[in-house]
Formats: sequence, structure tokens, C-alpha cells
Amino acid sequence: MSRRFRIQQTLTVVWRVVKSLLGSRRDWVPGGLLATGRPHFRLPSIGVVIAIGSIVVGWWAFAGATGIDDDTRQTFDARPALFAGAISVMAMMWSHILSTRLSLLEILFGGLDRMYRWHRWSGALAVATAFLHTQIVDDIKGIPGASRSLAKAAEDLAGIAETVLYILVAASIIRWVPYRWWRHTHKLMYPVYIISCAHFYTASKPFGNGDGWGRFYSAAMIVGILAGAHRLIWMDMIKRGRPYEVSSIRRGSRFVDIGLTPTGSAMRHVPGQFAFLKFSSKGLSEPHPFTIASESSSSELRFVMRTDGDWTGRVNRQVSLGDTVMVEGAYGRSHPLPRRQNRQVLWVAGGVGITPFLSALDELNAHPRIPAPHLFYAVSNVDEAIGLPELEAAHRRGILQLHLHISDEGSRLTSDDLTSLFGPSGLSRSHVVMCGPRTLLRSMSRAARECGASRIHIEEFDIRSGIGPDLTHEVDDIINEVTTLVQARTAREPTTR
Repeated sequence: MSRRFRIQQTLTVVWRVVKSLLGSRRDWVPGGLLATGRPHFRLPSIGVVIAIGSIVVGWWAFAGATGIDDDTRQTFDARPALFAGAISVMAMMWSHILSTRLSLLEILFGGLDRMYRWHRWSGALAVATAFLHTQIVDDIKGIPGASRSLAKAAEDLAGIAETVLYILVAASIIRWVPYRWWRHTHKLMYPVYIISCAHFYTASKPFGNGDGWGRFYSAAMIVGILAGAHRLIWMDMIKRGRPYEVSSIRRGSRFVDIGLTPTGSAMRHVPGQFAFLKFSSKGLSEPHPFTIASESSSSELRFVMRTDGDWTGRVNRQVSLGDTVMVEGAYGRSHPLPRRQNRQVLWVAGGVGITPFLSALDELNAHPRIPAPHLFYAVSNVDEAIGLPELEAAHRRGILQLHLHISDEGSRLTSDDLTSLFGPSGLSRSHVVMCGPRTLLRSMSRAARECGASRIHIEEFDIRSGIGPDLTHEVDDIINEVTTLVQARTAREPTTR
């Protein structure tokens, strides 16, 4: 092999790696939040008010705090430095609280999707204020929280934890690390938080740990530590969910339809909710959320998932009848049906986004006063129309008005389909719920607002939101290539007796 050929081969490999890391322009565009009409400040915002209030109130805890500059030995106002550190600790506390998935928090924050959105914002705030704290803090004068040696040890550990924190945040923001590895590294946020609490408790402050403000922050830190333990130890290691057994599998061209039967107590759910699934098959134990497609009156659960992804593709190939599945839930507050039964209902679904509406069909039978919802269902071909027999049966009974759009047959769902049916004010007092691909939801939500819809229910649940390409497939290819090379080399080596 010539030297020139080796250089060309090396450059080809380097370019392949760089191209994978860069991805496409679309990979680096933040997803953002869908605009869903005018802001509404009702019950869900109570949790946000409580969280912000618990953080802001700390400004008064550090009144009169002073420090001495290490270089000039002059006194300066230390309140900003100490308050930035307090914000970081409190934001990390809320980040751990919101990861517990408690039903009370769903009520306060308006659903698990919003809880995780604020979970990410809390984490970002914690990192930013931790950086500010380290940049402006100096020799603080106040009441020591512990002995000087203990406080110095905690400060040194906090410096190490700060570096780890930056690395973990970078891994969360840039999606180069595959999800199955990232979720384990993300758990390291917990010891980082405990070290931050130890530093805050032992450092000098304008108040003692036994004073009012000291007890306030101590209680907050204990709550955050317990919340992290609840998520990482109780929920992930001990409880882990309810056991189910795979009772049916239907594989489509781009989806798999799985039915589960409980082997213990059945999980209760309402239409529109979702659950986390953890399969017993090798490589499928990491939890992933999916909307429940079965009716709430049934003890069995049904989940439909696209098989385009890495994890869902393996589910499609590996899962078989009789496999054990741990189900955690149910979560979510995106109700397909309105509380006021006389309101008009509009549903928009794309592909597997039909699942929350399938779960609501029995509710239409139980509540005949609800006007038959208009369901606009968009699929690529008729084979991908999940639950079509059930939807057509509901259409024939008059409890559903089905508008099926099949792209391969020349019937693509567009905004004109909504505006031509409802007009400029036809959705002014309607209950509008949408689920499906983001591009479809954007165009349909825009059309619904043109028809007078003031609030559109869209539940966007994404545990890991970031930028950059997902390199799961590339990493798997590298692992497979290395494994093949090792196996081939082992096969060529002579065996020794």
C-alpha cells in the first residue's frame, strides 16, 4: 500500500467523521416551542410562580453582605455573588423536583411536557448563575457554616463539580452522545448538586445555618436531595413501573402496534395520556415515552410507534410475544375531549399521532352530548392509517367526522382544508387538539388560528432537547465494524493447547 493511498484513506475517514459531527443545517436549528394561540395564565402557571418566587426571595437574604477583594483588599458588595450562587442551588433543586414526575406537579405546571421544559430551563439557569458566582466571588465576610478546613474542602470539590457540570451540560445541548449513554451521564447531575449544597452550607454567609434564612435554604436543599433520590433510586432502581406482558404485535411498513396485558395491577389512564416503556429484551431497557392508544375502560394497553428511530427499530425487530414490559405512568394533561360537552371539537393527527384520539373513541360513546369531532388524519399511504377500521366505524355511527388524507393518492392535508370548512371564525369557541409531525402541526395550528381558535392543545414531550445531529447510527456502525474486526482477528489467530 503506497503512502499516497494511506493518506487518501485517512483523509476519507476524517472527512466522514467531520461530516457526521456537522450534520445538516436543520440539525443545528433549535426546535423551539409551537405557538398555540394567546397566552393563558391559569392553574398551570402556579408552579412557575412558586418556583420563581422561591428563587427571587433569596435576594433579601443576602442584604448587607460584604467581601474583601483578594488583590486590592478593599471591601465590596458581595450580594450579587452570593445571590448568584443561591440561584444556582435553588435552580438545581427545582430541576430535580421536576424530574420526579409527580402528579401534583403535573397539575401545577400543566403536564409533564411543560415540567420537562422548565426542568431544562432550570438547569440552564443553574449553569449560568454558577458561572457568574465563580467569576465574581471573593473572600466573603459573614457567619461561617462550618470549620475553615471543611469549608475549604467543600469549595475545592465544588470547583471540580463545576467543571463536570459544564461537560454534562455540553453533552445535553449537543446531541452527539447517543441517548442510551447520555441518560446515564445525566444522572451525574445528582452528585454535582449534592456537592453544591455542601459548599453552600459550609461557606460563610450573612446568616447562620440555624437562622431563618439558613433553615429556608437547608430545607430547600434537603427537598432537592430527596427529589433526586426519589427519581434515581426509588423510581429507576426499585419501583421501575408496573409489569405487563406483550400479548399482540402487528408490524406495519413504518410502525409497530403492540398490545400489553397486565401481569399485576393494571394502570389507570385517561384519553390522551402517555407512559414510559422499558422492555426486557437486550438493549431495550432504557425508558421511552409513548401515547396510550387503548381505551381508558380497558385493562390492556396499546402502543403504536414509528420504527424509523434506532430504539424503536430494535423494538420492531426484537420484541416477541410473552416479553415482559415495565410501564411507568400514566402522564400528561392533553385531553382530546373538552370539559364542556357542548363545545365543538377539532382533532388533527399525522401518522402515529392518531393514538390519543383512538383512546378517546369510547368516551364519545359514553358522552353523546359531545358534538362529533372533526378528525383530519394525514398519512402517506393507506397501510399507515393506524386504527382505520375503528375510525371508519365511529364515522358510520355518527360519533366522528373523519377527514382522511392519503398523500400517495393525491390527497395531501393542507391549511386550506381547515379554512374552507370552518371559515374565519368557525373555531372561535372550539376545543382543538393536534398530534403529529412538527411541520404538519405548525401549518395546521396557523390555519386553526386563522379560523378563530384561541387555544390549541399540543403536547410536545421531549426528554432530551438540544442541537446538533444524533450520531446513534454512526456510533453503532463504528461499534459493529470494530466488533467484526476483532472477531475476524480472533478467528485467524491459532489456538493454543
